[in-house]
Amino acid sequence: AAAMMAISILKLRRNSVRAIAVMLSGSLILAGLLIFQEWLPAIVRPFVSDDLYTLNSRTDLWAQTLSYIAAQPILGTGYFASRYVLIKDFSWAGHAHNSFLEVLLTTGLVGLALLAAFLILTFKEILTTRNAWLLGVTLYCVIQGMLNPVLFNPGLAMFALAVALLYREIKKSSASPATVSS
Repeated sequence: AAAMMAISILKLRRNSVRAIAVMLSGSLILAGLLIFQEWLPAIVRPFVSDDLYTLNSRTDLWAQTLSYIAAQPILGTGYFASRYVLIKDFSWAGHAHNSFLEVLLTTGLVGLALLAAFLILTFKEILTTRNAWLLGVTLYCVIQGMLNPVLFNPGLAMFALAVALLYREIKKSSASPATVSS
């Protein structure tokens, strides 16, 4: 939904300020409802789960992941090795359930620096070209990456992001005139 809203903002020229205000207001209202759920009417409370504040125990997993990261911060435990590291403490955790922590755990600060550079260049391309498809796919991957490792992991989300970037580059190179040196 956030990716679709960002695409809408990108495409709306005159009403973008109004659209941003509406989306921010809606987000703040939703956040307020989640934070102050104890005071919600009894009819709404069944829709809010008991483990909302731990994000289905992900916060415990993230705390343990940070301790493993502290043990090997530079190079990490090895690409795709998180399953073997985390399964000892969490039988349900085959990965860190966060793209940034997963990259930091498995490839260390080196991998996190590469991920940061990749995202910076991607957002620079978005700001330069105002490509709505690239913006939507990137935001989807970053937001989804907060709860599941989709960035720098083989899968549909990373494939879609790579295709969006490749499409943008092909389009950009076909639009620029060819230079011939003599």
